[in-house]
Amino acid sequence: MNFEDVQHAVRFAAKNNIRLVVKNTGHDYLGRSIGASSLNLWVYFMKNIDFNDNFIPDGATDGTTGQTAIILGSGVLWKDAYKAAHEHNVIVVGGAEGTVGTSGGYCQAGGHSPLSPRNGLCVDNVLQYKVVTADGELKIANAFQNKDLFWALRGGGGATFGVIVEAIYKTHPPVKNIDYAIYHLAFNTTETRQQVINSFLSYQPEWSDAGWSGYAFIQNTFMSIFYFQPDADLSAANVSFTPFLRSLESIGNIRINGTIRNALSWWESFVACLPPPNTPNAGSPTALGSRLIPRRNFESPKVSNS
Repeated sequence: MNFEDVQHAVRFAAKNNIRLVVKNTGHDYLGRSIGASSLNLWVYFMKNIDFNDNFIPDGATDGTTGQTAIILGSGVLWKDAYKAAHEHNVIVVGGAEGTVGTSGGYCQAGGHSPLSPRNGLCVDNVLQYKVVTADGELKIANAFQNKDLFWALRGGGGATFGVIVEAIYKTHPPVKNIDYAIYHLAFNTTETRQQVINSFLSYQPEWSDAGWSGYAFIQNTFMSIFYFQPDADLSAANVSFTPFLRSLESIGNIRINGTIRNALSWWESFVACLPPPNTPNAGSPTALGSRLIPRRNFESPKVSNS
């Protein structure tokens, strides 16, 4: 598939009044990428990956400084982008699930990453989009041209304003030393579950200050933690988690399995941690919400709604 194929599909759907649905990797919990009785435009096979060590956006003003960048077709998966970036001795901000597409709804909806505290959200790293809009035109959107479209594509949601066919992201110097924590906590009562959550939340400000970031999954009978600490020292990482683990031991009736390990690169930690890149998964009956919670809510046991 190429840019022209996408343009023809968009124009055909418009001319014949056919519902058009854009599908990348299909990571939509609401199933919007399925599109029953629609023309399904599947961009998954647009797999080009390239690098530019002095990228300057189209239409940039004279004197604009070039940046190191990765150029990705919309069907590239994050695991493939990470591997390519690793081989190019850089890192790129992307998702924790390796089978998510690099240019679809993930980044167009904001795009949180384990690297975000260090390098920003995915949308903070977009330098330029090539996008086919609803009129079938191929447009280049960046900070210098089609600026309104560029703004909208960075937070408006996947396929809302057009079909992304190419995304260019800034790259960053590699992480040479990164610790990652993997813990699985099992419990069997509602009271214990609440105590585990309370303890976990109370340590967030301290861990954030130490450079930790990542994800935790809380279910009725267990909690899984996947946290990363770039540019870290393994002994200091263990020290920062010790009070939390001791608090769990004092609660009792909790099975604690896990450890903290060190990796020499982001790619190495990603392969080892969250999740294994070659593990397929599908059919997750999940409804997602997104919240930005003030730090003060973690620093006090009292709930603040302001």
